[in-house]
Amino acid sequence: MRGGKTIVWGGLASLSVGFSKGFEAMGDAAFAASDRGSALFWHLLALGLLIAAIFFGWKFFRALTGSHRRDRDVERTVKSFDIPTQRETDFDPDEALNRYLAKREAGQTRPVAPPPPTGGFGRRGL
Repeated sequence: MRGGKTIVWGGLASLSVGFSKGFEAMGDAAFAASDRGSALFWHLLALGLLIAAIFFGWKFFRALTGSHRRDRDVERTVKSFDIPTQRETDFDPDEALNRYLAKREAGQTRPVAPPPPTGGFGRRGL
């Protein structure tokens, strides 16, 4: 075992399953006594505890395998890289705009065609 958290998660998972079985038995007894409202309450409580047991079991597995530690190590590794805040390129936006305007005035640029009409709703799309 890896530590106290592992024992706690495993214990909570097994307790949830145990209590769920008990509440389901109480719901079955209420159903046999034709008390449907009480039976529904106990069965829903048992279902909620089973969902909690699945969650606690998942946490138990992660604590047992140490996968949560690996995730933290990956985050530390990613944060340790020095990410540049500004790209270093030779691109000059003003120069590109001037080039485009000069080509447009000389007629060297192609006009942009409007998009083809798309189908509409009902007869308009036919």
